[in-house]
Amino acid sequence: MPNCLLTEAFKAKWAEYVAHRRASHFKPLKPASVAKQWAKLAEWGHDRAIEAIDQTIRNGWQGLFEPKAVSGHATAPAPRPDIYTEPADWRLKAAAKWPGITIPARWADLSATMRNDLVAAP
Repeated sequence: MPNCLLTEAFKAKWAEYVAHRRASHFKPLKPASVAKQWAKLAEWGHDRAIEAIDQTIRNGWQGLFEPKAVSGHATAPAPRPDIYTEPADWRLKAAAKWPGITIPARWADLSATMRNDLVAAP
């Protein structure tokens, strides 16, 4: 076991992971697999390694995966443009963006793709 993982907290969490695998009837870990997993966990650091094991047990997974977010706080996806609210200058933007195309009289008659293009445009 790498030196950075030689703590009572990690040893207890590793024992919990092994017990989780056994209870879930996953294949037992081979010594070579354990060595590779410990090396990967050491790269992530002590706290992230423990977090990865917790994540695996919490989700019922078989393998270990690096946690995506720190302290369980996921990043929110970027907000989507509101294509349903009619902007005041939509006809001018549409005429400038697509010259030669007949612009419908109503915002709702534009396709969702066209509305998205108009809302996303500066």
